[in-house]
Amino acid sequence: MRQPRRLTPSPFNNPNHPFILYPAYHMTTILNTQQQVEQVRAKLLEAGYAPEAIAVFTGEAALKHIDQDGQKHGWIARFLRNIQDYVADETRILKQYQQACLSGKHVMYIHAETPITKAKVRDILKEHGGYETHFFGPYVMEDY
Repeated sequence: MRQPRRLTPSPFNNPNHPFILYPAYHMTTILNTQQQVEQVRAKLLEAGYAPEAIAVFTGEAALKHIDQDGQKHGWIARFLRNIQDYVADETRILKQYQQACLSGKHVMYIHAETPITKAKVRDILKEHGGYETHFFGPYVMEDY
């Protein structure tokens, strides 16, 4: 499976990565249980995805990555999030992801660049109860 060098391994899988401004080339979703997360991860690995292409965020720890309003990452992050608020749809989705993490649910980001990989990931997520599923392309976001 072809993955661009700039996103392999996924920079979001690193617990020290400070801030996700925009998860380009990633399919994202909410999963309610750890069992769903493990089932999706197993299916993705079985389908040929590298473990580094899969990131899962849960609880307070997720806030250092998602940080919907940029409050935890200084004025530049707040400025960029304010711009996103006015010109893009992802702010609403990031708020949902942040709330899901805080309520004990899991948010999963999976690297998927091509239409074939997007379709494969989408089907796996749907099969295992993923919802609020979106693909963040380079200039557009797709809802599934």
